[in-house]
Amino acid sequence: MISTLLALSLAGSVAAWPLGRRLGPRTVGWLLALLPASLFVAFLRFAPAMEAGRTVVERWRWAPSLGVELTLRLDGFAFLFCLLVTGIGALVVVYAGAYLNEASRTDRARFLALILFFMTAMLGAVLADDLIVLFLFWEATSVLSFLLIGFDAESPHARRSALMSLRVTAGGGLALLAAIILIGATLGTYSMSEVVSRGPELARSPWIAAIMTGLLLGAHLMGAQATSLIQPLVQGMAFGTAVHDLRGEHSVAVPTPSNAPLSCWWPGAAAAHAASDAHLLEF
Repeated sequence: MISTLLALSLAGSVAAWPLGRRLGPRTVGWLLALLPASLFVAFLRFAPAMEAGRTVVERWRWAPSLGVELTLRLDGFAFLFCLLVTGIGALVVVYAGAYLNEASRTDRARFLALILFFMTAMLGAVLADDLIVLFLFWEATSVLSFLLIGFDAESPHARRSALMSLRVTAGGGLALLAAIILIGATLGTYSMSEVVSRGPELARSPWIAAIMTGLLLGAHLMGAQATSLIQPLVQGMAFGTAVHDLRGEHSVAVPTPSNAPLSCWWPGAAAAHAASDAHLLEF
């Protein structure tokens, strides 16, 4: 069931671009928002199971020779973040459709499609139980952040801001990948659930300091890049609002409707989910 919801999110994101080009500015946001709104309602149906403390797991063999499985896991924590991602996603799509009413149909459809792809990547990162799969979805959010921040490709400032964001998130991704590889080499598995159950064994690894450093650095860089974009939510609503980056001495220009998905709600949620679900901070 959860794999079906993730597949529907991906399919809807793919369809958003051609569909958005056909719809008018007054209806495109509302109609495309039906996708995240429907996903929100669908995830809400898991509430009784989550209240009972149950966990929904779906697993497929992907690369068995590498020990990689496509495993999706919905527990209470992932359930909360799925509701956040889809609920905020619906509001962002509605707002973006109205905000970009003077943009061309092509630009408006492209932007809304990127927002929905970003939401899908976030859902994948939240639901993934395999660390390699988590990393792939995590990096997808980095690429989509780059495309959203650099949406105005004719602006040198937007291009510079997008590259700055990509460098920060890519650095965090490399640190995370290094930690994941060390975990797999130590325990012989990339299953997050198994890593949790074998936490004491991992804590005795000679690589534990490097693993912790990589995990915390990856979560910090993604979360810090995200929280550096909160300011536009209370700033002027100008397209291309300037906000301070991690160094505080330059600025990052982002389209206003993408402030919410690029802020701490979505990538910050992924960082918090990855760090807390692994329970590595308890070592």
